[in-house]
Amino acid sequence: MWSLVSALSAGIAGEVIFEVAPGTYEEYVTLNAISGASASDRVIFRGTGADNQQVVLTSNAGYTQNSTLTLDGADYVTFENMTLSSTSEENAVVVTLRGGLSNDRFEKVRFEGCYSEASNTDNDKNLVYRVSGGWMDTDNAFVGCEFVNGFIGLYYQGTDMTQFNDGLLVQSCSFTNQCSKAIYTTFTDHVTLSGNAIDNNNDTHTDFNAIDMFRCRYGCLVENNVMTVNHPTKYATVMKLRPCTGTAAEPVIVRNNIVDFQGAASSWCYSFDNADSDYIYFVHNTGLCSGTGASGNLMVQKDWSNLYVYNNLFVNETDGYVFRFNNESEARYCDYNRVSFTGGYVGIFAGTDCATLSEWTSTSGFDAQTATCSPHFAGNGDYHLTSPEGLIVANPLEYAATDIDGEVRPNTPCAGADEYNEIYAVGEQETVGNLSVYPNPTQGVVTIGIDEDSAFEYQVLDIAGRTVIKGKCLSPVMTLDLSGVVKGVYFISVKCEAKCLTQKVIVQ
Repeated sequence: MWSLVSALSAGIAGEVIFEVAPGTYEEYVTLNAISGASASDRVIFRGTGADNQQVVLTSNAGYTQNSTLTLDGADYVTFENMTLSSTSEENAVVVTLRGGLSNDRFEKVRFEGCYSEASNTDNDKNLVYRVSGGWMDTDNAFVGCEFVNGFIGLYYQGTDMTQFNDGLLVQSCSFTNQCSKAIYTTFTDHVTLSGNAIDNNNDTHTDFNAIDMFRCRYGCLVENNVMTVNHPTKYATVMKLRPCTGTAAEPVIVRNNIVDFQGAASSWCYSFDNADSDYIYFVHNTGLCSGTGASGNLMVQKDWSNLYVYNNLFVNETDGYVFRFNNESEARYCDYNRVSFTGGYVGIFAGTDCATLSEWTSTSGFDAQTATCSPHFAGNGDYHLTSPEGLIVANPLEYAATDIDGEVRPNTPCAGADEYNEIYAVGEQETVGNLSVYPNPTQGVVTIGIDEDSAFEYQVLDIAGRTVIKGKCLSPVMTLDLSGVVKGVYFISVKCEAKCLTQKVIVQ
């Protein structure tokens, strides 16, 4: 079937769509440059199955043929609704990108490697690997995709300091069970990482990163990502910028992200590392840090200038630091944050430990408007606030005017990624009332029921906290069709009079 690809060698004179029937195809496929391909005349490979696991392209790759799919200079190509995989535990890259690619797109594609704790220890096991070379990629995209297993999920690198890729979109993707990194981008301008869910319990590799951006520049946007990482025995840095450099006209914006991290000693939720940088807005992020090791929320190394750390919510339940700024520098602004910590120090500034928030302010000159708090979340992986008490900050930001759900922030917003919504409010009497959702897991239709004889409002939220369905039911029981949403974990929240309850549901 994939031999039809050879017909593209003659070029195209209009849009070409290959509709691929369900089945497993064991082949190596290489696409070279396609004459005539353009923004209006794309080449589309579309799986026709009910979901992205019905059409599978796979191989048992080795060194001589080390990827199932290779794009080598092929522009304006789209892959939709299929699985690309490798069954090899050694030397297996699922997709290789090379030769300079422009406007290629993967949508609702599942990239799956063969997992082995013993063997997944090097770059030959990345799921998607953009090979470095003397070429430049522009405006490629991964939307609604799943990355499962592998050493690095998405390894997207530019050439070096003299030649940067320009434009990368990774949106609404899920990353599960990578050994080293979920997303690794290097030497690329205008990177957008938005609405991704990264869930990692693989503790086999030292220094795991959910997101690692190395020397990315100009107009990068990292927003609305939820990173849940359990790495209890080995060092990890969940989100690392090293560095990301912006300008006044094109700053790097990191906003509305959530890190829930259980880590080993000296690990960090967020780290700004490696070299000096400029014009970074780190605002309205949430960092939750727990575990037996002394882990920290935010570390800043070297002379990061024009750095704005505003309106973040940091909860540290270890003996580590909330803040660590390793040296003094000009033009850095850190304020209007909300912090909760159980350790002996709130921060360390240029080698000086600060036990209290007031000591931190006097030593660093930061956080004059910052306060301690005791935030309450909906729980069970749901990071919505159940109360705004102690979290309101009088610091509206025009470049963070909405929260992780897309809700408009008021003139006195809440710190952190989530803006308080009363649907999550829980009062003393609100623990009454059972919410039932069945079948769970489901492949589509679910029944929602409450034990109160009344109407109720409901919301369905994805793992990143975005509302995908909402409405009102006039009776205690209703059916809801979830077949139109992407497979994954969701939360159904119901509000009935003064009562609110949330339940997780898995859509298969």
